[in-house]
Amino acid sequence: MQNKLKLLIADDHILFSEGIKTILNKKNNIIVIETAVNGEEVIEKCTANAIDIVLMDINMPVKNGIETTLQLKQLQPEIKIIIVS
Repeated sequence: MQNKLKLLIADDHILFSEGIKTILNKKNNIIVIETAVNGEEVIEKCTANAIDIVLMDINMPVKNGIETTLQLKQLQPEIKIIIVS
């Protein structure tokens, strides 16, 4: 059995997150582990789970995607981040 890439979707638009989650979970090599609506949730959930990739929105409340990316890369330099605008 192949290892699946564990993904977190960070976006404050729930409809977008759920749509992307539905599409990606149909792929054999990807599983969406978590979703988050702000940067603080992203940091918390990435710290609590072994996330491989974050699909990161730039414009989020509390802490935006740029600030969150910088902090997350300091905490977990191996994590991959794809910025979505």
